[in-house]
Amino acid sequence: MSALNIICQPRYGAITMATDAASYDENGVVVAFSPKIFPVPAWPGAISGRGATWAVDFAKVQLSECPTFDDAVARSGEILRSISGAFEIVLTGFSKTRRSPEAWFVRTAGGPAGPDYPDPYEPLLMPPVAVGPRLSENVDIDINADPKTVAKALRKVLEIQRHCRHGDSTWYSIGGYGQIARITPEAIEMRLLQRWPEDRVGELILPAPIEWSIWNRINGFAA
Repeated sequence: MSALNIICQPRYGAITMATDAASYDENGVVVAFSPKIFPVPAWPGAISGRGATWAVDFAKVQLSECPTFDDAVARSGEILRSISGAFEIVLTGFSKTRRSPEAWFVRTAGGPAGPDYPDPYEPLLMPPVAVGPRLSENVDIDINADPKTVAKALRKVLEIQRHCRHGDSTWYSIGGYGQIARITPEAIEMRLLQRWPEDRVGELILPAPIEWSIWNRINGFAA
């Protein structure tokens, strides 16, 4: 499962997204490292997703052709229904109707399901702080924090997620590098957040063990 973390900050009129870069086969072997945040300057906003890579990429293009963010959310179910494959999409942007920074989740049939998942093709408004995969330990993320503090927290979130196994499997799925995007009505800024140079295409992701007390101290977190 890809890392996909989103913080919506009404106070700052901003959205921050953080993802990893790894794509892998059914056995966890890395097939590529590539950006997972697709900026849409015309809204402005961004799209990300998880699941069948080709289907996610095609859905991103189709959704980005919607003239506004609100229109993309309204049409997301219809667009995903026209594309085969099991995958999930997250749309982020600024609703002119509701006057707020938002993130919406929509999925096709055939993928993961559970009490937290909406029905297929039905867009779901996400909470202001959305972290996935879920964390094995708590990281305090304040939606009123300044951008530097939010980025710092998301770097730790990615590192924790990287050390969690993929679902019930024995392998890991988050790697390559971490990418962060900050989206406001005026600009979309994207940069590298973290790099894992030990990861290689054609190999399994094998995160090096971390002594968290040392990592926290080096990176400015409370022990």
